[in-house]
Amino acid sequence: MILKYLAVLASFSIFLNPQCQAWDDDFTSWMAVFAQGPIQKNSKIGTFLEAQLRGGATINSSNRILLRAAARYEIQPSFFAYAGYGWTPNLSPFRNEHRIWEQLQYSTKILSQNFLLRFRHEQRWIERTQDLAHRSRLMVRTLASTGMENVSFAVWDELFINWNTLNNGPAKGFDQNRLFFGPSFAFDGGKILLEPGYLNVSLRRPTFDTGIMNHVAAFFVFVNF
Repeated sequence: MILKYLAVLASFSIFLNPQCQAWDDDFTSWMAVFAQGPIQKNSKIGTFLEAQLRGGATINSSNRILLRAAARYEIQPSFFAYAGYGWTPNLSPFRNEHRIWEQLQYSTKILSQNFLLRFRHEQRWIERTQDLAHRSRLMVRTLASTGMENVSFAVWDELFINWNTLNNGPAKGFDQNRLFFGPSFAFDGGKILLEPGYLNVSLRRPTFDTGIMNHVAAFFVFVNF
């Protein structure tokens, strides 16, 4: 079952990636904490907080910090809308970036398997560009059973598309694709998830001629309060 999900998502990722003439490999690590929940019991209004640190040692590496916060509204028990702000500067060399973002998130069951679908749109103010960059992101995520109590296998894929081209900034079209897989350890009745694993990030440079294949040692923490 796990191999089936990996094969489907890997094929989806390869199909959507641009046919770059050359790929440069990079090796980095990402650490992130995500926390969300209602402002009070049974409230449809909630909050979302996120902190990430990314770093690597090669010339291609993007050392970055990401801090995000958002308001959340429960449309239905499995359907949420978000609106938030993110400060996401690149650290080496320093290049400031601010983002406003909107998101729809829906959980459903397909063939007895739980899936999470997430669509996010970002408006990005990037230092040393002359306009506002628009980018959309679509994620599909599932937790596959391992037969062990409180241990699942997390698999997700996220596609990024730029909607405009900026001088000294993003180029219109495919931006990147992320494919993650690794164990998911549940604590406190599933309110806390720890997910170490491998993340593959195929990142397009401003032209289709070259790209970066980023191999990431990832560690994610999810907290639902």
